[in-house]
Amino acid sequence: MAGLIIKPPANAENALDLPILSVKHPGYPSRNLLLRLAAADTDGAIKGIHYDTLHTACAIAAANRFDGYLSASPVRAAPPIPTQTGGIVPAGTYYFHVHYRPGDPLEQEQGQTDDQAWPYPVVASFDDYQFPHGRLPKLWNLLDPPAGYPSVSGDTDRCILTASRTVRRAHIVPFVHSKWFGRNDMAQYGSRQGLEGDDAINDPRNRNMLRDDLHRTSDADVLALVPKLDAEGTTHLVAHFLMQPMDRVPANIHNQSIRSTAWEGRGEIYFARFAWHVLRLMRSFLVHSLNGRAVVLVKNDESYETKIMDPPQLRARLPKSQSGSPQKKQRTATGSTMRTPDLIEDGECDGAFAISSPDWSQDIDNVSSSAHDPSWDVEQFTRGRKRMRVDSEGYDPLCV
Repeated sequence: MAGLIIKPPANAENALDLPILSVKHPGYPSRNLLLRLAAADTDGAIKGIHYDTLHTACAIAAANRFDGYLSASPVRAAPPIPTQTGGIVPAGTYYFHVHYRPGDPLEQEQGQTDDQAWPYPVVASFDDYQFPHGRLPKLWNLLDPPAGYPSVSGDTDRCILTASRTVRRAHIVPFVHSKWFGRNDMAQYGSRQGLEGDDAINDPRNRNMLRDDLHRTSDADVLALVPKLDAEGTTHLVAHFLMQPMDRVPANIHNQSIRSTAWEGRGEIYFARFAWHVLRLMRSFLVHSLNGRAVVLVKNDESYETKIMDPPQLRARLPKSQSGSPQKKQRTATGSTMRTPDLIEDGECDGAFAISSPDWSQDIDNVSSSAHDPSWDVEQFTRGRKRMRVDSEGYDPLCV
């Protein structure tokens, strides 16, 4: 009698082993890392990152300088890398340059050489970020699904990526940023006009449904939703891995498009969510990657201004928790209260659920001590932090 076909035990065959793409600020010592991202996109044998996604992330970090460009060199006026919309930037190390404009602060600091780029300001935190109304990059303005674009029947209670019913209803811009939401007049992109405060950020257009593991992966800044073009030139909002995911997150989620009803009319809100991811991923640059100070753009009362801050000042501006999710208090049998994730709304995640521990210390260019600042303090850079593998010079590039 023929036996059943038994499948072997599951293994990590579906896991991703992604190379790294590093972006540095050309105005600071060579050890700085503005962004360090997984090279999750492919073009034949080339592994890299979708150009528009990478460029937009860098521009957000530089306070919406969409006129900036990527180069393989830190030298002032270095040529840009050859790119095209929809192309792939290969894994490696790059520098994001921003042209100096009259009125920009700190064109050149004392001690800089003539060929060193100026330390253009970066955004200190998401709360300091100013939304670029009417100035979104081209692909983000093309998020209007074509007629007849497929949607899942009866999909309002299903995951926007997998159509699973095991879901959490999540805020796109996290609930804890309701003041930012109001200050930046994001309610204009909601389904109901005139809402303020919590009512505005709770608008249905600022909510979506994600399978539980994907929701946590997104809260950990591993998974983002970004626009990309298909072969026919149609724009889709798709899943994109910003960092190496754990084995339990299916590799085929990357570049999976979401159903049209989940993004229609929400381009600005999803852009704000992407900015939230990017500015959280900059934490290491702001706190650990600089020679004692950073030129940052901060929110001050009703205006934005450029300041020079040292790491302690920057730490004070960063949120105490990396989670952007609300929590409920639950009463125990003894009458005391404890904080638990809201299983209906956003769940809290500290990143441990979604992030594995690959050898992120494999910096492509094996950075050496700074040519711009011989007093660079490696010990200060790594002091007091959870250690992972370090390179031959003791450099620990990722832990925050």
